Amino acid sequence: CSAARKPALVMGIGIGLAEATEAAEVAEAKALAQAAAAALPRRTASSGPGEGPSGLEEANGRLLSRDDILARVPVGQPAFFTVANSAYADLAENWALLLRPLLHGRTAGHMFVASLDGALATRLLARRLPTLRVGLGSNDTGRAPPQTKAPPVEVSANFRLKFSMFRAYGVTKADLIVWLLRAGRPAVVSDVDCAWLSRPQALLELQPTADVLAGTDCLDTAADDDRSDRSSVVPRCGHHPGSLWSAWFNTGVLAFRPTAEALSLASEWRDRMASVSGKPGENDCDHGCAGAVDDQLTFNQIVAGSPTKGKGEPIYPLRAAGDGGRVVFDGSRRRKIGPVSARVICSGHVFHIQQAVEPRACLVMHLTFVEAGLAGKFWRMREAGLWRLAPEPAGARYLSYTPAQPEPGPLLPARDPALGPKADLPGRTKDGWDVDTALRHTPRLAAHLALADKHIVGLRNAMAIARALGRELIMPRWLCLCERAQAPWDILPGCVKVGGGAASRRLPEIAREYPAVASRWGHRRRCRLCARSRTCSTWRSSSSSG
Repeated sequence: CSAARKPALVMGIGIGLAEATEAAEVAEAKALAQAAAAALPRRTASSGPGEGPSGLEEANGRLLSRDDILARVPVGQPAFFTVANSAYADLAENWALLLRPLLHGRTAGHMFVASLDGALATRLLARRLPTLRVGLGSNDTGRAPPQTKAPPVEVSANFRLKFSMFRAYGVTKADLIVWLLRAGRPAVVSDVDCAWLSRPQALLELQPTADVLAGTDCLDTAADDDRSDRSSVVPRCGHHPGSLWSAWFNTGVLAFRPTAEALSLASEWRDRMASVSGKPGENDCDHGCAGAVDDQLTFNQIVAGSPTKGKGEPIYPLRAAGDGGRVVFDGSRRRKIGPVSARVICSGHVFHIQQAVEPRACLVMHLTFVEAGLAGKFWRMREAGLWRLAPEPAGARYLSYTPAQPEPGPLLPARDPALGPKADLPGRTKDGWDVDTALRHTPRLAAHLALADKHIVGLRNAMAIARALGRELIMPRWLCLCERAQAPWDILPGCVKVGGGAASRRLPEIAREYPAVASRWGHRRRCRLCARSRTCSTWRSSSSSG
């Protein structure tokens, strides 16, 4: 799809507080600071030395201005930020609580959350988390044109469900990057569904010749390790020199160095998104509609050197730009892009499924390839012990059990050997295959479903026993023979997601799909459902039995 070329009046370039009047800024900042102060515990006269908030924490009790942030982050030092509104409040707070301990000493103030509404800002300020108030602009959502200097409109709904709002969020994100680069600070932006696991500055120590570092959706880590010049491409992993397709980047984690080329990319990214019409019938459709433009599509269009997605874009074949093929030129042949290893910026698939929730080389984990929407993301964070908001209380009485195991003997083949090594499964329709056909031609899938049935029966029985005995159920590690996917052709006939590194995978694997057992409940109810269990955060305690 292509971005329509319209006058840049739907989304203003100077968004956020820069568009508000001085009076509106002061009034909102005062109101938010008062609300945050009311939510904080009072320090008493008996407080001993060292108690109470530090100077930095004290300053985080009020809204930060852009000047405040630049005063904290010296020229040449990176600023780490995310953008969110109250629809993503839990994830935004968790993002900050995970990152804050990794930034200490002189870098303690090098992070902030850009809040799109007052409700989230109040919540963050109450936790003394560094908060910058920004706006999200769009005429079709009631946003006044930039020239009126009106204060930002509250945007508290899930902006991902409307492409005009989702794109406006992208403009906000890109504008913050442009501002930081112009001020001489490297900009590192990550989505709220990311979990920083190690010192974040290490990201900018990678691929030093790149103007921009970006994560990818590559799932085959072994293929991604090989950045030699070759035309053969593993799906989702075409980021090596010589690649003819599939050099797609995920904008969930991006790092921009303060170079002229990085600034030109960020500016073009912002301006192209801002120029797309958001009027009804003109790219103002619901999430999932065909031809809609969002921040990730626009970023990849620019990097590829074309407003269209597909083969034949100027970026192909990819040309090495340095660091042994780990940096490549974009479609303009001027800007240098560093596709970061899938072992460093880890997808949810790599982290949870392939690495069994072991960090290994992961610097940051981005919860992609996760089903069940926000509830699935909450679950995965808890499963990995990365949920900092409300850890479940620990009791003294537990129950666990030994789950069903795969049948002994060699692993059944993924596909019927009679089909031949390359033949597609027969009976495919536009929606996939009917169950009987799939099971007849995929012996491993049939064995997997039989094992899954046993898991569900075992869980039902354990939940009943735990409730009868008044104990907390600690989930054991289920083994599985196939992955779960939203589309049948994504895993059939191999039982492993396409491009998911099947050659290096060792089945059976630990199942990561507990949410499937009760996917129709919200994440909080699901946690209570399992017989008052702590399954959302304590699966690794499964070796204990009570």
